[in-house]
Amino acid sequence: LNKATYKTMIETAEELYAKKDWYNALEWYEKAYEEQRDYDVAIRIAELNFMLRDYRRAESWYARAFRRDKTGKYDEYRFNYARALKMQEKYQEAIEEFDKYLATATDPVKRELAEKEKAGCEFALEAQPVPNVTISNAGRNINTKQSEYSPWPAPDGETMYYASFRTDDVIILDEKNKDEAVVKILRAQKTDKGWSKPEEVNAQINRPGVHTSNVALSPDGRRMYFTRQVLQGNELFESRIYMSEWTGNDWGPAREVQGVNGDWIATHPAVGELFGKEVLYFASDMDGGYGGFDIYYATYKGDGVYGDPVNLGPKINTVGNEVTPFYFDGVLYFSSDGHPGLGGFDIFYSEWNGTLWSPPVNMGKGFNSSVDDLYFRLHKDGTWGFLTSNRPATGARSVKSKTCCDDIYNVSLKI
Repeated sequence: LNKATYKTMIETAEELYAKKDWYNALEWYEKAYEEQRDYDVAIRIAELNFMLRDYRRAESWYARAFRRDKTGKYDEYRFNYARALKMQEKYQEAIEEFDKYLATATDPVKRELAEKEKAGCEFALEAQPVPNVTISNAGRNINTKQSEYSPWPAPDGETMYYASFRTDDVIILDEKNKDEAVVKILRAQKTDKGWSKPEEVNAQINRPGVHTSNVALSPDGRRMYFTRQVLQGNELFESRIYMSEWTGNDWGPAREVQGVNGDWIATHPAVGELFGKEVLYFASDMDGGYGGFDIYYATYKGDGVYGDPVNLGPKINTVGNEVTPFYFDGVLYFSSDGHPGLGGFDIFYSEWNGTLWSPPVNMGKGFNSSVDDLYFRLHKDGTWGFLTSNRPATGARSVKSKTCCDDIYNVSLKI
């Protein structure tokens, strides 16, 4: 009877895993492991915890499997084990594990990433907090226990656009709630006591059954760019960039942006300049890039039409992922897990000199943490803005582990 039960548990877990339903797959693998201590299952549990950004539990499950591994069967998994240690600021231990991984690793891409991760740990051991910057949680009116995304300061200095599920509960998708259990774009106002409770933007932008996020405004505030996305389980399956124009009292009909979408994921739009022309920066996994997601630009031709996407090249883009670009006053800010950093995704900047981008510079401790720091944005006056992070900081609340979910943080600069 037990064998059949174990077999059923594993089959259920595998089915859920194939659907990319990580949380429920994890639950069934854990039940199966209690029934029968199979270290292949322990490794799968470790990997799922890592993907769900529960680094403490991931570390524990990896360690459990490695203790029993006398033949090097699980050596390939030391890469993520080392990363799980790094995400918890266990930098010295992480360096040792990256060295163990590099002693046997053959995959050239993962070897390069491991070297960069190790360099990031060495940088982290020396890094001092950046002076003259205050980073604080944007508060409970904005942040839920789920993730918040893509904060954008409107030019008026009084309004924040961002995206959220707006729930503190675990989201279980079924036929009844599939239209409503989606990320929507919201708008909040600055008050004397921080940010107000948000309101949804109109139904021209937010659609039932579709995740709407990655909001970005043009510098004059009259065009809104955003993405409509489809998830498969916990993974992004489809993403296209849209634009809406301000009609004088509300946002008008959404149009798909011509030139940047294709049979690839196009996400994280941000209006900027290059060679004296307006361009749209965005992240994509289209073929021909340097890694997973790369940053591209497309030149604006007017009326919602753009030229062909151009990759920003190997100075910016790595074998890892570069995402959430933002352009301000000749500087491109972006997040990367392929340049040496303190955590998973760190925020970097690169300056344009008229012909070339400078080598990217890590924004440093404070802007960056031991985990994921994304969506750095500045208001047009250059003194304040936002970022998102899953750091376990004051005010942060999460539906699962302490580092499962991203909150929006206010960034205040003393200039």
